[in-house]
Amino acid sequence: MAIKSRVKLFYRPKELITPPADVYKKISYKLEDNDLIVTNNSKYYFTIAKITHINEEKKSLIKSNMIPPLSDFKLPLQNKVKHNKLTVTYVDDFGVYKTRNINLK
Repeated sequence: MAIKSRVKLFYRPKELITPPADVYKKISYKLEDNDLIVTNNSKYYFTIAKITHINEEKKSLIKSNMIPPLSDFKLPLQNKVKHNKLTVTYVDDFGVYKTRNINLK
């Protein structure tokens, strides 16, 4: 029997004001050529598990990734984007997968 586990430990200073549950509100997405530019305007790391076309939850357009605080991150798309409405699945502080619909700029 083999077990694979991953534990991430983050130190959070007391000065962080935004609740971790609201981090997704400070994330924006922009399509540039065949890349998705994710802008994290929060002071938290943001882990994206997958991004899919709406109603196509099985085919992720990107590989999962962790977006550093206050940064832009380029994610190469594995397939062409059909329209500007996508679904992003991210991991919250408790390891729960959350899903939100997004509109690309």
